[in-house]
Amino acid sequence: MSVEERIYREKLVLASISDRFLAFLIDYFLISLVFTVIFWDEIAPLAWNYASVMAFVQKKFLYFWGLNLSYEILFVFLYGATLGKIALGIKVISIKMLDRPNVFYSVVRAICKIIGESLFFASFFVVFFSPIQQTLHDILGKTLVIKNA
Repeated sequence: MSVEERIYREKLVLASISDRFLAFLIDYFLISLVFTVIFWDEIAPLAWNYASVMAFVQKKFLYFWGLNLSYEILFVFLYGATLGKIALGIKVISIKMLDRPNVFYSVVRAICKIIGESLFFASFFVVFFSPIQQTLHDILGKTLVIKNA
């Protein structure tokens, strides 16, 4: 049975691209806020000099990447959704089980998503060509993003 048939049979509703985008923005804001709080003692003396702040962010890029990765893996594995997705009533499910993804696919999806973000969000544009609205990280993580029932 194809994925499309399973979606129809189970009466699942795919999350809209706009909901997914808004959830992404909420998550990115939250991760940025946590990053800023963690490194506030180092950011504050920069006196909001744009060049200094950018140099700092470039130096701490791996910390931001690690924070983002941890957030994505933990929330998708434990809850099937990040805080942004929860706020918008959408969730990530495994194509195979139609439940939240296991830890392996949560890790694969998170790594692919963050790499895609680093490559000018190129992996996100796949959603416009997928019949079931999957991004590249959804395809590789064997997941779908749906509306909560």
